[in-house]
Amino acid sequence: MKKALIILMLLFAALASAAQADDLADVMQNGVLRMGSAPEYVPFIFYDDDGNMTGIDIALIEEVGRRMGVSVQPVDIAFDGLIDSLTIGQVDLIGRGMSVTEQRREQIDFSQVYYKGKAQFIALASLPKSAAVDNSSFSGLKIGVQKATSFEQWIRDNLVSGGYVDLKNIYLFSNADDMVKALDKQSVDLIVLDQDVYELKYMPSGNYQMFYDGFLEEDYAFGMRKGSTLTDAVNQHLSDMMKDGTAQEIANRFFSMDYTQDDSTIIHPTAVPTAAPIIYPTQPAPAACINSMSFVADVTITDGHYVLPGDQFRKTWRVYNNGTCAWTPQYSFVYVSGDQMSGNNISIPTTVAMGETFDISVDLIAPTVPGTYKGYWQMRSPQGTNFGQTIWVKIQVGSQPEPQPVNPTAEPQPYTPVNITSFYPDAYENYPENCMNVYWSANGADWVEILIDGYPAYQYGPANGSYQFCGEVQNFGAHGIQLHAVNSVTDAWSSFTFTTMEHPTGLITPVPEEHETGLWTPVPDEPEEHATGLIVP
Repeated sequence: MKKALIILMLLFAALASAAQADDLADVMQNGVLRMGSAPEYVPFIFYDDDGNMTGIDIALIEEVGRRMGVSVQPVDIAFDGLIDSLTIGQVDLIGRGMSVTEQRREQIDFSQVYYKGKAQFIALASLPKSAAVDNSSFSGLKIGVQKATSFEQWIRDNLVSGGYVDLKNIYLFSNADDMVKALDKQSVDLIVLDQDVYELKYMPSGNYQMFYDGFLEEDYAFGMRKGSTLTDAVNQHLSDMMKDGTAQEIANRFFSMDYTQDDSTIIHPTAVPTAAPIIYPTQPAPAACINSMSFVADVTITDGHYVLPGDQFRKTWRVYNNGTCAWTPQYSFVYVSGDQMSGNNISIPTTVAMGETFDISVDLIAPTVPGTYKGYWQMRSPQGTNFGQTIWVKIQVGSQPEPQPVNPTAEPQPYTPVNITSFYPDAYENYPENCMNVYWSANGADWVEILIDGYPAYQYGPANGSYQFCGEVQNFGAHGIQLHAVNSVTDAWSSFTFTTMEHPTGLITPVPEEHETGLWTPVPDEPEEHATGLIVP
């Protein structure tokens, strides 16, 4: 990509840093509150059977958004990269059962605490234990813990540093379900679980026991940028929700759900994930450098693509380096969960500079059993830390069904909002070819159009894609670049506008101006949600 895109990223980074106090105004103007999260922590944040991100954290922020009068856009990001995604402005707020720690306080501001958790060591009911358990009781035992949590840090500080447990006996997992599976297979002897999660989801089976009383309490809160005015607004709504009972109703709803999955679930994991021992960085992280990545478009196959059983296929994603670190061949693209489909981790083959897009491809093999399969992938730094937006491949294994005739008497389709998840026009320079690249992604839309200075320049394009405009923007000065995404069945629409800004160097840089969402025809207002109290364990 041209150097202009790099300059664009520098400008955006500078603007984001200088305007952190205007986060609330930006959210209200755009009408969208972007929430970054790592959906791997039931019941706080997870994917439901329909592939939608849900959980206590999502429901709380959706209610905050409703009271603010804006929609909420969840963004799946690697847990280790959540704070970085917030720092660079990829999201407005982060949450994922995130514990408040002094180290994190140095980087971000926290909302008020909405949940107080207590952790327990859990073992199989058959594991012998002494009447009095202390730190020495852990000697020789393999312990599973969820990565990047204060629980992991407690084990490092108290059991490993104290000499009670060998580092090789500590295993990291991405979610509680994987830990329990490893415990059932006796790959580990103990796991660390939130007490409420354990009592509601796992204890009723009678297969487990608490090995040791709660060793750590932690407070959960949402994170925002330092000095952000959004913090006060979120706190006010959270406080109101706790007083009027809405927060407690949300907690009760998710804690009372049955999260047990059986073999008939629509997603069929190809294997039980293997526990990974703790990996310390092999080289120091670059100073003043932030790793981040955002999804731009599906290049080859889109979600739900049909693949014959056992066939080989290639999935290619277009991604965007929206961080401040260049990706070198020491960076990699790795499988993290779901269906791996024989895909191998790959090294980035070239250097991808800040502000550049890059196409990442993985060769996969479809499972032999018909069904729906979905695998999740992330970027990984040379220090072994995953970062950026989580992206996936989702296929249907089997023969594509014949299209069914439309039933003219069928009920109207329910309203589905259209959300523009990404829109990146790169900077326009007055090169001889006079070209500008635009990348976009929209959920709930079946076509998009792009307008330049109010005139349609590209129509009936796919909901996820890119296009190169040559000769459309000829003159220096202010120009409007608008993406308009439409669902032709429900008449839902969403638009996002950039206004270009001239620089003395001859560079015209797109700057976000406004975001709108709505319907071509009015729909009845949604009823008020019933409010009911304060979240308590």
